[in-house]
Formats: sequence, C-alpha cells, structure tokens
Amino acid sequence: MPQLTMRTLAPLGARHRAAKPTEGKDWSVESLRGLALVLMVAGHVIGDTPERGLGAGNGTFLREAYLVLVDVRMPFFTFLSGYVYAMRPLGPRSELSLFLRAKSRRLLMPMVAVGLLFMAVQKMIPGTNANAGRGDLLRLLFFGYEHLWFLQSVFLIFVVIAMLDLRGLLSRPALWGAAFALGLVAYFAVQLPAHANLFSLNQACMLFPFFLLGLGLRRFSGRAPDGALPVLLLTVWAAATMLVQMWVRDTGTVLPRVPGQALGMVVGMCSVCAFFGLRDALANPVLRWLGKYSYGVYLLHVFGAAGARIVLERLGVGSTAVLFAGALVAGLTAPVLVEVTAGRIPVVATVMFGRRWTGPGPPVRRRQGKHRASRRQTRPEGKHVNPQWARTSG
Repeated sequence: MPQLTMRTLAPLGARHRAAKPTEGKDWSVESLRGLALVLMVAGHVIGDTPERGLGAGNGTFLREAYLVLVDVRMPFFTFLSGYVYAMRPLGPRSELSLFLRAKSRRLLMPMVAVGLLFMAVQKMIPGTNANAGRGDLLRLLFFGYEHLWFLQSVFLIFVVIAMLDLRGLLSRPALWGAAFALGLVAYFAVQLPAHANLFSLNQACMLFPFFLLGLGLRRFSGRAPDGALPVLLLTVWAAATMLVQMWVRDTGTVLPRVPGQALGMVVGMCSVCAFFGLRDALANPVLRWLGKYSYGVYLLHVFGAAGARIVLERLGVGSTAVLFAGALVAGLTAPVLVEVTAGRIPVVATVMFGRRWTGPGPPVRRRQGKHRASRRQTRPEGKHVNPQWARTSG
C-alpha cells in the first residue's frame, strides 16, 4: 500500500491531465475555489444556528449538512490561499513592509468597508436575522465581525508566513514539516476567551495548518500518476470521521476539547486533500467561472443571499428547498454582478475589493517579480513619453 505523502496526492491517474494554465492561472485550482464558494455560501444560507439564515432546526437535513461540513468550508478556503500564495511567494530580496501594505489593502480595507455596509443594511432593512449594535464596530475592527473574521485570521497568517519565508524557513520539506508541527501545537494550545481573541487569533491558529498544507503541496509535491488509491483512502477516511461526528451529536456524547478538535482536524485535512487530489476531475466551466470572482463573492455573498431570502418570503414562498436554492444562486451571482459593474469604478475597486488604485493621481510604483519594487523609468527632458514607462506607471 503506497504511503500518503504529498507526492502521491496527485490527480486520479494519468488520464486526468492537468488543466492547461492560462495567464499564470491553474484552472483546476480555480474550479476548487468555485467549489469552496458553493460550500461556504450554502452554509451561510442555512445559518450557523437554527435562529439564523433559513431557520433550519436541529435534526433537519439542512442542519445536518451544515454541521457535517463545518470543519471543511473555511479550512478549504485557507488551504487554497496557501496553495495560491506558493505560486507567487515572497523571495529572499522581497520587502516585508511592501508585502504587508499590499495585504492590508487587499484584506483589511475591504473588511472595514464591507463591514460598515453590512451594519448599515441591518439597520435600514427589516427582516434581517440580526441588528447591528454599538459594540459591532469594535468587533469589526479588532475581534471579528460576522463572516469578516476570516480576513483578520488570514492577515495574521500572512504576517507569520512572510516572516518565515523571508528567512528561508519554509524552503525545504524538513523546515516546512517543523513549521507544520508547530502549527499543530498552536491549533490545540491556543484557546483565548472571546474578550481576548484579538484579530481572531483563535481562528488564525486553527486555520494556520491548512494554509501550510496548501503551501507545501504546491511547493514540494509532484504530479505522480499513482494518486488514485491515496485519494480514495482519504475520501473514505473523511467520510468515516464525518459519520463519527454525526454519531457523537446524535447520541449527545460530549467530547473533551482536544479530542473534539482532533476529530475536526482529521475531517478537514482529509477532505481538503481529497478535493485537491480530485481537482482535475472536479474541474468544470461553471466552477472555474465562479473561482475567478472568489474574493468578491466571499465579501458580498451575504447581501445577495439574505436579500433573495427576504424577497421570496415576502412573496409568500414557504418551501425550504426553493428558499435555499434562490438564496444560494443569488449569493453566488449578485456579487459577480457588482464586481463586473461597480467594480470598474476605481474607488470601489480599491475600497471594496482591495485592488491597486487605478484612478487619477500620481504614478504608483509597481513591483515586479516576487513583490519587489520596480524602478520607474523617467521621461527624458524634451523627448516623447516612453511607452513602457506610460504602461507601468499609471
């Protein structure tokens, strides 16, 4: 029986060829992003408690589906973040300050903008499951607010990863393994009370091993053709541990914290590795299209999903299946519509989606390669503008 190593976590056999990358993208990974979006939006449509979302009560199919995937959804997103980071990592000559500035723009600026918009919508529109309170602004900025806690956690993860990568501490499998082991220790050891969980540190520690797993699979794995059996074993293992979770809940068994976390870790790791191994088989145009807009859908899906649910309920729709399908489709597509329309406005693109500023103003230095600042070409006195300078400094 082959060992379950990174090298054996390849797609299912030689017949599943790698999706041809276009413009630096791995389209099979884009499809995985789309799948992760579907799982995440579906979970938020159902609601994390019976009082939120569709109000699915305990024991219902939707509630069970939510609980089965609770240890898969955000770990899957984090795993993909690590994989994508490893495609364009920091190099030894990179500047940490430039990297963190870019991540602050990309993660923290949209976090504040979308969070404030979410609070305003909750205040103005009746029918939402919750109303914004005075303490929500403090939570948004420092402790995690609604689904935006993930941005705080990922930002902390990027800070740690950047410092490790700049020192070459993730450059070899042995060093990566040591970092992964320390990440597992933090996963089990860090458990801050809610009032001390600054910048969603608890969640960052729980997601850190998944980021490292994605990074390691990209950086150190091969595409061996004998990956079918390991993927099958991982899939069976993930399904078995999910069944154990369901049995624990149904029987009312209360697991101690560490065994419960270990069970969640096994479910998450096995599931994301199985998805990764099946990535070429799962690739399809719809998921690939969704994957291109993954960040915008993550940020704004709550508006489309909640809005569709409220409208359908006011129209008298009582079918849970119809409400679920309508909210899911709206949650996935409405953010795409916003991004391809309002996202063309420079201020919206920067503030809401965290993109580099493209509006009028002084030239901004762009970085080439692995987050290194490029040298701006200056225009010689009395001569025409160099076309390359014009393209890179606008």
